[in-house]
Amino acid sequence: MIIRHMVARANVDPEDGTVTDPSAIRHGLIVGRQVGTLAGLIDPLTHLNLDFREHRATACVIVEGFALKAPVLMAGDEFAFAVVHPAHYRHLGRVNLNAEREAWHEQFAAHRKEC
Repeated sequence: MIIRHMVARANVDPEDGTVTDPSAIRHGLIVGRQVGTLAGLIDPLTHLNLDFREHRATACVIVEGFALKAPVLMAGDEFAFAVVHPAHYRHLGRVNLNAEREAWHEQFAAHRKEC
């Protein structure tokens, strides 16, 4: 199972194949050439940060939309990809992964209590 960076077709510039608004990239899983699972939006601090290389959003699978079972666009027999233009990356400083994970776990726990 590979978690992918996904971008909706409407968020891709048709002329150069770049992501128009990288803050609207989401994580998700592809199952049978369709969106199988969707997660939240990317965190610019980790995905668009020139000071954090570990998980940068560079190439994103293009999907018809952010809905379960939405088709994945294909380029021949492979997924179609859009790239994030270098101008969208910024120096946002170092990232404390332990603090980020702890905050994420707290948010997740709070969300589970609400459900």
